[in-house]
Amino acid sequence: MRAASRHQTLIVTSLLIGLCLGLCIASFYRDLSQRKAEVEQTFKSRYELIHQFVALQRDRVQVMNNLFVGRYRVGVEPGSDGLDLIPHPDLGIWELKRQGIAGSLTGAAPLPLSSQLEREIHAALAMDAQITPALELAQEVTWLYYQSRHQFVYIAPQISPRQFHFSPDMYTSGYWREGGPGENPRGRMILKGPYKDLAGKGWIVTFAQPVYVKNEFLGMVALDLSVYTLEQLTRVGVAAGETMLISEHQRLIARESGFEPELTLHPPLTESLKTWDKGEHGDLWLSRWVIEDELWLVHRLTRAQLWRAAARESMGVWFVVVLVTILAIVSLRLHRSLAEVTRLTRIDPLTQAFNRRGFFEAAETSMALAKRKGLSMAVLMLDIDHFKKINDNYGHAQGD
Repeated sequence: MRAASRHQTLIVTSLLIGLCLGLCIASFYRDLSQRKAEVEQTFKSRYELIHQFVALQRDRVQVMNNLFVGRYRVGVEPGSDGLDLIPHPDLGIWELKRQGIAGSLTGAAPLPLSSQLEREIHAALAMDAQITPALELAQEVTWLYYQSRHQFVYIAPQISPRQFHFSPDMYTSGYWREGGPGENPRGRMILKGPYKDLAGKGWIVTFAQPVYVKNEFLGMVALDLSVYTLEQLTRVGVAAGETMLISEHQRLIARESGFEPELTLHPPLTESLKTWDKGEHGDLWLSRWVIEDELWLVHRLTRAQLWRAAARESMGVWFVVVLVTILAIVSLRLHRSLAEVTRLTRIDPLTQAFNRRGFFEAAETSMALAKRKGLSMAVLMLDIDHFKKINDNYGHAQGD
């Protein structure tokens, strides 16, 4: 009977443990799905924010381009102030001195300037209508400028020529080479970077728009952004894994954990957000382009990060399920122990027959049943004669 009870307890305990494991596993996989869904939602929010931010900067560049072209087509208006150009022989450049302009204009074109070049400088100054509010309202903008193919540059905010001025080396920069007619015949706005700012403002990226008037390439309107600003945008919200901005050459531009120069990644890239893609190392990726074929926002989630995040979320459920299971097992064992103690108080341990207490409890029940049904009862008593001598001579152990 006791063996059957132990077997029954073992079965119930095994079932409880199995139920506990099943609930924990189900909770874990549910949390895996929920964590992925939360990452998708955070990624979408970051994408919308970064997409709007980048679109705003591109609009600023486009407005500067429109102001430049519009003023260039009008030409130098009658009564316009002359160009007061101050030579800097030690630097090999000249500087425009004029009050009330947003930036600094330096160049190396031979003096005196041609009427066409003066017209181009006046067109560059017309960009102040966009540059001034941009500098006042957008702290994330590092530089706004126009670089002419006729050896001058207009850059805002103002900077001393000894800190930064026009140099022929500027024509070797990446945005100039890739944005010019040779490599960019369609004249699209390009994104270049990240690279270190020549004026010492750290790592930046450039949005550059080539300027054409009547199919003639004049120069490049550009806006520089700090990489730090883009990093801040990739940290908006909370999500397991890491969000990054990747250029068309799969070069890292910005990421949550901080910029790392010259780092290239090779994630699976998509035009629009869809389901998770698996990378070459088994990592999970989300991606969506911010600028068509130029800039992607991607999110990498390793399986270890996903499992850790799910484990943290399901820890409470695991604790409760395990605690309830332990309490159930303890309760079951206590019940079994109580039943055993109760049995031992009614049974003689040697003969396994009822002792005095057990006999009277059983007899009371039997007498009540006999009385109710009108039955007779009989009691059989057995005794071994002179059994005391056996115990006295041979001991109680032999007697038992």
